[in-house]
This record gives sequence, C-alpha cells and structure tokens, in this order.
Amino acid sequence: MNQKKTTALLLGLTMSLTGTAFAAPTDQAQDIDSRIAALEQQQSNLEKEIKELRHQNSQLKNQTRSQKK
Repeated sequence: MNQKKTTALLLGLTMSLTGTAFAAPTDQAQDIDSRIAALEQQQSNLEKEIKELRHQNSQLKNQTRSQKK
C-alpha cells in the first residue's frame, strides 16, 4: 500500500513539474509576442512622427526660400 502511495505522489510531482516546464515556453512566447507588438506600434508611431517632421521641414524650407526672394 505504501508503495502505491509513493508511486502516486512521485507521478503527481513529475506531472506537475512537467506541466510547469512545458508552460514556461508558452509564457515566454506570449511575452515575446507582446514585445514585438509593442515594438511594431512604436515603429509605426515613429514613422508617423518622421512623416510629420519631414512635412514641417519642407514647409520651413519653402518659407525660407520665399523670404530670400
């Protein structure tokens, strides 16, 4: 009877440790996916900002040219 209980406990511990080991990559994958999504959003925001700054730069250059004339 003790051997069955010991076997059951060891099996339970093994299964829980195995479950934890297999769960870790999923958490890491989700973390990586969220980091990638955040970086893509940041890149998109920076691209919009660059576009706006280029437009402002162009306007300032046009103003400078017209003032020189």
